[in-house]
Amino acid sequence: MPKARLINGFHFSNKFISVVQYQPDDNAVVSIVIKPLQEGAGDWWQGLEADFKSIITDLKFTNRNVICALPSERVVVKRILLDHDEPDVGAALYWEFSQQVVGSIDEYVLDFKENEDRVLPDGSKEYLVVACRSEALKKLTAMMRASKLNPVVCDVD
Repeated sequence: MPKARLINGFHFSNKFISVVQYQPDDNAVVSIVIKPLQEGAGDWWQGLEADFKSIITDLKFTNRNVICALPSERVVVKRILLDHDEPDVGAALYWEFSQQVVGSIDEYVLDFKENEDRVLPDGSKEYLVVACRSEALKKLTAMMRASKLNPVVCDVD
């Protein structure tokens, strides 16, 4: 009989790592593990990597593809308004965001979504822009790949 396929999700916060293993064929969560991060480990990334390695050795992964989420404290979130007839929304949001962050915009990976529920009186549109430093994303994916996991989705909590 073939092994059940699992969807593995990792959530990283400033205080803990949680792992959820979901079995879609049965529509059931089969495992939840929450591991507190070591206090006083210095750099958050160093503490995270050490605790991540220990949690990986305790779990069995039949599917190496994983979904992961960074804590919201590690990203920048902005609400940006644009004219309703803006011809290049992506470029306009990129430029507006670049005016509001410290450092070079090239240090960030951006994603955005229009807030379709909000109708503004002047006809402008509101967008939620979420950005993560490229270096943080590289560290996260390197940590995953070092444990032979493949992060297929990286999200923000």
